[in-house]
Amino acid sequence: MRKLNFVLFILLISLSHATVISSCQAITSPGYYELNQSVTTTSTCFDIQSDNVSLNCAGHMIQGDYGPYDYGIKITTDNVRNITVENCSIDSFGVGVYIRDPNYYSGLISTLNFNNVKINHTRSYGISVRTARHVTFNHTNISNTGSHFFLIYEDTDYFKVDNFL
Repeated sequence: MRKLNFVLFILLISLSHATVISSCQAITSPGYYELNQSVTTTSTCFDIQSDNVSLNCAGHMIQGDYGPYDYGIKITTDNVRNITVENCSIDSFGVGVYIRDPNYYSGLISTLNFNNVKINHTRSYGISVRTARHVTFNHTNISNTGSHFFLIYEDTDYFKVDNFL
């Protein structure tokens, strides 16, 4: 019970100290980030480069220009673990979500969670995952992709999709 109370306390503190963001950017520090408006970009929108990041788009749109090498959300940096992305609508990118996990061969477990993510109108793949461990998509909706909803390749372990729409 004490452990549960401590975890809830930490969660409440992290939520009360959200970093509000209003533009696409590299996320290079741990923390809880909340998007306060829809954003448009001509390149990759969010490049997550730190451990312990929670990105809440709060239902806002991440809009690209349909560039073939652009990503709505990109996670490819060494030693990135414990990432949560939620409540995002991702539209018009080369790939909606791109994950390449360099931790895979070191034996580290990344734990990447995506909740309530909508991906629409991608040039190639809705989601591309390469060499990753413990990637979960809950309540995910992917439509109008150029080739496939998912591309999962090269030693990906524990890829889970719940409530795919």
